[in-house]
Amino acid sequence: MRPDGIAREIVGIDEAVRDLFSSRRRAISAGTAELAASYEERHGHAPSAYVLRLIAEHVTLKTRANPSRVQAATNSSTAGTRRCAASSAGHSTR
Repeated sequence: MRPDGIAREIVGIDEAVRDLFSSRRRAISAGTAELAASYEERHGHAPSAYVLRLIAEHVTLKTRANPSRVQAATNSSTAGTRRCAASSAGHSTR
């Protein structure tokens, strides 16, 4: 459990390796920032916390993959993911 008690974290995964695979989080953050800037341009003020949460929720849902594609991608990329993580951590996969 994270220190804030909100979510779980995998013990033993280096933060740099975790960040390497968090492309969805980066996409959500970038999309939220882009829509918040559009909102501010259109309305003349920054979005409230409530509106910002709605924007983030919208972007989060848009970045979700189709479940059938997720399973296929997971099956085909597990070995590549392990190799990438191991090389980033300086380990051999053999």
